[in-house]
Amino acid sequence: GPAIGVSSVSVRDGTAVVGMGDFLIHGLDAANGAERWRARARAPFTAWLVPVAGEPLVVGDGAGHLYGVDGDSGKLEWTFRVPGDLVEASPIIAGSAAVVGDSGGQVSAIDLRTGLLVWKRTIGRAPVGAIASDGERLFVAVQGRGGRLVALEHDPGGRLVSEHSPTELFLGRALLNFGVAALVLGAALIFGFRALINRPRAPAAGVGADDEAGRTGP
Repeated sequence: GPAIGVSSVSVRDGTAVVGMGDFLIHGLDAANGAERWRARARAPFTAWLVPVAGEPLVVGDGAGHLYGVDGDSGKLEWTFRVPGDLVEASPIIAGSAAVVGDSGGQVSAIDLRTGLLVWKRTIGRAPVGAIASDGERLFVAVQGRGGRLVALEHDPGGRLVSEHSPTELFLGRALLNFGVAALVLGAALIFGFRALINRPRAPAAGVGADDEAGRTGP
């Protein structure tokens, strides 16, 4: 594919994993370059995005999508869209979650098994760059003017969440919304057409009140 929008490369169990300019995540045999599998992405990649060689593989694109990909088959297990772009911030795996910071200043943790958001923390408005972990804390690099390093640790009083990706389609809800919208639009069209039909017609051009009255005379 085009050499634009290409990610960095990670190697897992003899498979080189890379996102390319054709919007595909490729799994290549590290010994001979033969393609083992491919998975479809939704946006271009950037060279700062490094796939995480975990189970599943975690790959991010520039528009803020994270993908959980089976490392053996290339099956796309889940997709999650974080609020901001992922231009210079690769995800990492911390425990049972993929953690990533975005351009809007939010750090998000996605459960590796379910693909659901389990916690989030807004660091500020500046983009979040690289994240590292020592097993106890997460160290978050905040970019921009007044950049800083922020350490996050486990909050024993905190509560996990279970949020779906904002881009996930719920068919039942979508059909219900479509039905309601169709009813509203239909009622508006019917009301509009009735108003046009019942509107009084203006007399023809050049015909005045005297002309109309004259037609009833001898």
